[in-house]
Amino acid sequence: MPDHRYRLGAATFRLGFQALDAIDIRSVARPFMEKLHEQTGETVHLGTLEDNEVVYVEKVEATRPLRLHSRIGAIATVHCTGVSKAILAFLPEAKRGTILDGRDLARFTDNTHTTIAALESDLAECRERGFALDAEEHEPGIHCVGAPILSGSGDVAGAISVTAPLSRVDRGALLEFVPALLAATQETSKQLGWRAQ
Repeated sequence: MPDHRYRLGAATFRLGFQALDAIDIRSVARPFMEKLHEQTGETVHLGTLEDNEVVYVEKVEATRPLRLHSRIGAIATVHCTGVSKAILAFLPEAKRGTILDGRDLARFTDNTHTTIAALESDLAECRERGFALDAEEHEPGIHCVGAPILSGSGDVAGAISVTAPLSRVDRGALLEFVPALLAATQETSKQLGWRAQ
C-alpha cells in the first residue's frame, strides 16, 4: 500500500533551522542592543552570516541624525564594516578562506583594505583585542566598533556593532564604547548557551 505522507527534505530542515536561529538571535540580542544604544546614543547593528554573506538582521537607530546606508535585510560589505569584520575575524581559518576566496575587495574609501593580506592582518588584530574596528573603511566620516556573538558550541553566531559619525564621536570616544559593546555581546552569547572557558 503506497505511503502518501509527505516528508521534509534535508534542505528544508536546514533552511528552517537557519531561520529559527536568526529569529532567536534577534530576540535574544535586542534587549542588549537597546541597552547599548542607551549607553552610547548611537546606531547599533546586529549581523549574521548567511550563505557566506553578512546580513543586517536587527538595528536600533541613533537618537541623533546619522545618514547610514544600512537596513534590516541588507548585506553588509564583508571586508570593511565593523559587524562583518567582527564575524570574519573569529571564524575558523578555512571558513574565512571560503568566504574571501575570489572575492573582489572593492575600495570604498582611502582606508579600505583591498588585499587579502592587508585584511588578514587587520583581522588578526581584531582577534587579539577582541573587537573589530571600521576606521572609515566603508563610508568617509563614519566609523564603528563590532564584536562577535558566540553560540553554545563556541562558534560565531553573529556580531553587534556601534556606528557613529566622526564629526560627533572621535576615535577615542568611539573606543570608549568598547566595554559596553563587549558586555552586550557577552550577555547575548551567554543567553545562546556560550560559557567562557
